[in-house]
Amino acid sequence: MGCLFSKQDKTGTSFKDSLKKKINQSKKQAAEIRVKTQENNLNTSKYSFNLQISKSLEKEQLGSNLELKINEQDGSSKDVRVKDFISLDSLINYFIVNHNLTQSVRYVRQLNWDCLTKPAVVEYVQKKKLEHINLPEIYEIYSDPKHYYLVEDYCSGNTLSAYLREFGSVSEQKCVQIMYQMLTLFEYLHSQHLYHGELQLESFMFSDESQNPILKLVDIEPLFSKTVIHKEGEQVYYYSPEFCKTKQKHKHCDIWAIGMIGYQLLINYHPQKTGTLLTIQQIMKNIIRGGMRLDCIDFERSSENCKNFMKKLLAYDFKQRITISQALDTNWIKSINNSQKTVEAFKQMKKVKNLKNINNVQACVLLLMVNHFNQQQKQFFASIFNTFDTNRDQKISFEELQEAYRSLYPGQNYEEIIELFKKVDFDKNGFLDFHEFIIASVDKSSLLTHQHLQVTFKLIDKNHSGKISIDEILNICSLDYNCVKFNFDKKSKDQNNNMTFSQFKELMLSLL
Repeated sequence: MGCLFSKQDKTGTSFKDSLKKKINQSKKQAAEIRVKTQENNLNTSKYSFNLQISKSLEKEQLGSNLELKINEQDGSSKDVRVKDFISLDSLINYFIVNHNLTQSVRYVRQLNWDCLTKPAVVEYVQKKKLEHINLPEIYEIYSDPKHYYLVEDYCSGNTLSAYLREFGSVSEQKCVQIMYQMLTLFEYLHSQHLYHGELQLESFMFSDESQNPILKLVDIEPLFSKTVIHKEGEQVYYYSPEFCKTKQKHKHCDIWAIGMIGYQLLINYHPQKTGTLLTIQQIMKNIIRGGMRLDCIDFERSSENCKNFMKKLLAYDFKQRITISQALDTNWIKSINNSQKTVEAFKQMKKVKNLKNINNVQACVLLLMVNHFNQQQKQFFASIFNTFDTNRDQKISFEELQEAYRSLYPGQNYEEIIELFKKVDFDKNGFLDFHEFIIASVDKSSLLTHQHLQVTFKLIDKNHSGKISIDEILNICSLDYNCVKFNFDKKSKDQNNNMTFSQFKELMLSLL
């Protein structure tokens, strides 16, 4: 999310950090805007949020006014202009919201557009949804005559730059975990022919403040632009020599930037920064000139594997620079010890033994509920999923599952793993994707409470009729109409195939 590129105040505190301190005292206003869903970019419905707005923001950091509708208690609505709208970049804005029904916290990213063009990121999301643990998940797309609004994951953790300011340099063990996540993400993005070209510490953010959070690439706009989006900022210090010469984005530029970020994480110092105030042109000339020294005292304390790894990522000639697949195969990256996490993963998998058959409608509703009520479990399962996905193709094959089991429990019978795999592979394509893994593993007893089911029912019931239609189910998933109708026919006694709350509740509780 390019909007998260923090501008520092006079105290050195980033705007993102100060916002986090103020957000608990934020004024809440209920806002309603028209939503344009991803399904063929045609369907429209209303979606309501509570905006969290800080009244003490600096004037120069406020963006243009936003037209919204405020829900009154009597059900009527009135137009209102929200003046305290957060703007951190001349191109990109975002605000933090609470969903009125579920109270789940989200980022809403604002993108400008005109009558002739729409942002490339919106076009790409509508055509092909990117799915990776280290990318923010985009749930819905809103629009008004001037902007698009992307509703996506909220990250409560620090950016990498804020983390360094708070804790100083990271340990080598912590650094290798962060580097592994960055490398696997960009291996995936490059396979989709998407290149960033403007990476820096502020590009990444931790999902939460736990001990082992997921790293998220929050600055996604540059992936969809062939030219530089951020005209000013720290990213210039992370430009590769070849980018400074040609201004062309390429995968080699991202590899260099990842190496520079890793080096800075280890020693809390950037080798291109001299302490002298330089123009962008002067910084780029220095990068082209080369001769950057990495042999500072703090770096020399690192292990030989670590030093060799960083030097290969930061080779001046991109033809000599290590590739991402080669980097992931180095001894330093392989030093990550995932054995305990794999043990936990199999413990979780074995709970699936008594898993009841789940139909497609139940699966879609479960995913919707996890996204709103159980983000922490979702992050936990995401890290477990990655442990099994050894070839990093965003799906788990039976061979990967079997190999992990054999390495942990040599000589033991793995027939139970065959049984587990068949139960979790809902679409029977021979692989487990992330959504199948979550649906199978999530704690359904804590998720399928009466209150959660009531809220979910209202969430799906867009026309507030008190019943759920097939079309309303189709709005939350990409299932075939006949598939949904088949499952509705089993539960619905309505001649129009509508489902009441009691029927919906019975359908979902049958999973327990």
